[in-house]
Amino acid sequence: MTSTQDLGASAGRGAAVTFLAQLFRVGLQFIGIVVLARILTPNDYGLVAMVTAVIGVAEVFRDFGLSMAAVQSKTLSKQQRNNLFWLNTLIGAILTVLVFFSAPMVASLFGRAELEPLTQALSVTFLLNGVSTQYRASLNREMQFFKLNGSEIAGQALGLLVGIVGGLAGWGYWALAAQQVSQALAALVVLVVAARWLPGRYDRSVRTASFLNYGMNLLGVNLLSYASKNLSTVVIGASLGPAQLGQYNRAYQLLTLPLNQINAPATRVALPVLSRLQDSREDFDRFVVRGQSMLLHVVVFVFVLAVAMTPPLVELFLGNQWDDVVPIFRALAIAGIFQSAGYVTYWIFLAKGLTRENLYYSLVTRIVQIVLILVAAPFGLMPIVWAYVVGVVVSWPLSLVYLKILRAAPVGLLIQNVLAIVAAYSVVGGATYFVVGAVSLASPVVQVLVGLGVALATAVLLFAVWPRYRKEVRDLLRVFTRIRKRRP
Repeated sequence: MTSTQDLGASAGRGAAVTFLAQLFRVGLQFIGIVVLARILTPNDYGLVAMVTAVIGVAEVFRDFGLSMAAVQSKTLSKQQRNNLFWLNTLIGAILTVLVFFSAPMVASLFGRAELEPLTQALSVTFLLNGVSTQYRASLNREMQFFKLNGSEIAGQALGLLVGIVGGLAGWGYWALAAQQVSQALAALVVLVVAARWLPGRYDRSVRTASFLNYGMNLLGVNLLSYASKNLSTVVIGASLGPAQLGQYNRAYQLLTLPLNQINAPATRVALPVLSRLQDSREDFDRFVVRGQSMLLHVVVFVFVLAVAMTPPLVELFLGNQWDDVVPIFRALAIAGIFQSAGYVTYWIFLAKGLTRENLYYSLVTRIVQIVLILVAAPFGLMPIVWAYVVGVVVSWPLSLVYLKILRAAPVGLLIQNVLAIVAAYSVVGGATYFVVGAVSLASPVVQVLVGLGVALATAVLLFAVWPRYRKEVRDLLRVFTRIRKRRP
C-alpha cells in the first residue's frame, strides 16, 4: 500500500470516528439548547455572553497557534512536545491571573456589577485549557480520533449535566458558568488518561522557533477573526442590553451548532492529511476539492432547511419567548454557508504553512468586517447582524483571489463546487419554504415533518433531472461508503 493510500485509510477511519462522535455531540448540544432555554432566560444568556465576548480573546492567546503548529509540523520530537506543553500551560496560567484581576473593568464596560464575580469564576478555564492544549494536539497529530473525540464528549456531557442541575436549582446565569468550568476540567482529566504521556521538563537546548513563528502568524489571524466575530456581541450588549444580546446569542448558537459540529471536525481530519500531502500537488488538490464537496453538501443542505423552517424550529426547540430569534438566524445562516466555503481555504493556508499570507489576508477582510459592524452599530440590532453577514460573504471571493495569486489551490474547481451546490439546495430550500408557509397554522412538529418530506422529494427530483447534482451525490455516497467500510 502506498503512502497516499495509507493516508486515505487513516483519513477514512478518522472521518468515520469523528462523524459518529459528532452525532453524540450534536445530541448533547441539542438537549442543552432545548432544556436550558426553558429553564434560563434571555437575560441569563446575555450576561454570560457579555463576559465571554470580552474575555474570550484571552482564549485565542492561550492557544497561541501552537496546537496547529504541532499538528502541521512534518516532525515533532518528544522534547519539542514537552516544551510546547509548558509554553501553553504558562500562557494559560498568566491569562487566568490577568482575567481574574480585570473583572472590575469587564463589569464597568457593561455597567453590570454581577459580571465581576462571573468573570473571576470563568478565568480558571484558561489554565485548564492551557494544560490540555498539547494533549489535544498530540492525539490529533497521531490521528487518535477516538480518544480525542471521547475526551470532548465526556467533558461536554458532564458540563451539560452540571448546567442543567444548576438551572433547576435556581442558579440562573451561574449554571452556565458552572457548565463551562466543569466541561473544561472533565475534558482535561480524560485527555491526560487517554494520551498516556506526562510532560518532561522544559529543555532550553531544544529549538521551538519554527513553531513559535507559525503560531504567532496564526495568532494574528485568530485575533482578527475573534474580533470580527465578537464585536457584534460587544456592541449589542453595550448599546442594547442583555435581553437583546440574549436573543442574538441564541440565534448565533443555533448557527454555530451545525457549523462547529461539521467544520471543526472536518478540519481535525483534513489538516494532518493535507499537511503530509503538501509536497504532492495533484493529491493535495484532489483531496481539497473532494473535501469541499463533502463539507458543503452537508452544511448547505442543513442551513437551507433551517432557514425554510426557522419559525417552527425555534418554537419547537426554544419556546415562544424566543420568537425574535427567527429573523436573526435567517440572516446569520447566509453567513454560515459562506463561512464554510471559506473554511476550505483555511485548510490550505494551514496545511501549506502559509500562515504569514493568511495573516495578510485576514488583515484586509477582518478589518472590513469590523468597520461594517461599527458603521451599523447606531442603527439597531438587525443592521448589526446584516453588517456581520456582508463581511463574511465578501471574505470568501477575496480568499480565492489571494489563493489564485499564490497558486496554492485549484480555485476554478472550488468556485464551481460552491455555485453548483448552493444552486441545487436553494431550489430545495425554496420549495420547502413555500410549503411550510402554506401549513403555518399546523403544529411545529407537523410543519417540520412536512418540510423534511418536501425537501427530500425535491432533492430526489433534482437527482433525476440534473446530471451534475446526480454525479455529486453519487460521489458523496461512494465516499461515505468507503468511510463506513474504512477503505482508502
